[in-house]
Amino acid sequence: PRPKDACSSSTVEGEMARWARCIGHQGVAFRRSPNLADRQVAFAGPGWNDFLRVEAVEGEWLRCKHGWLPLVVSGQRVFELLDPSQVLRAKCISPQGVAYRHSANFADRNRDIAGPMFQEIVAVQERIGDWIHCEKGWLPLCIGEQPVFELFATLTNSEEAPHDSPEGSGWIWFSVCTFGRWSYMLVNRCPTLAVCLASITCTSVWVTLQLTRTLARGWWFPWFPLRR
Repeated sequence: PRPKDACSSSTVEGEMARWARCIGHQGVAFRRSPNLADRQVAFAGPGWNDFLRVEAVEGEWLRCKHGWLPLVVSGQRVFELLDPSQVLRAKCISPQGVAYRHSANFADRNRDIAGPMFQEIVAVQERIGDWIHCEKGWLPLCIGEQPVFELFATLTNSEEAPHDSPEGSGWIWFSVCTFGRWSYMLVNRCPTLAVCLASITCTSVWVTLQLTRTLARGWWFPWFPLRR
């Protein structure tokens, strides 16, 4: 993973943000100016199938935060400009959810923020290799050989929220997600309190079940006495 490969998400004033996909199989190096010989060595350039947001398109060049990128190298097109009216999003397809990382490193886990849950949708700022960068941090597209996110594009004027929920779930799914997030934060920040609350909850559930059973037997048996 290369966490410094991406361009800035900012755009030129008055223009709509544009996406560019690298289609050069060997990748493309950043340039300090619109000159193929003026290579930028401070940052690694994008690799094949990486998605970048560009600040401006000037002729056959793309301007990004870390430098310039050519659209064509040696007569071969190395970048594909995507529809500026589309936004790249990712849907979590892992039943256990995925944790955010501070950087494109599996071990650099962010324990202060709960990651996306199953079927949750996040807006993608950039894709670098097998990683995507979102507002709250980095997320892997695969864990081991198992995909955990699927990418898709939506229109910028679409009313679809970044954190979408499955069809037909409504407020129930929203409540479950909220409860899961708060539970995750509580377990990480105060494990002792979390254990105490879990114990109290289990005891309350047990007492409720016992009372329900007693009341049900008191109502049911007078109508249907036990057989000898």
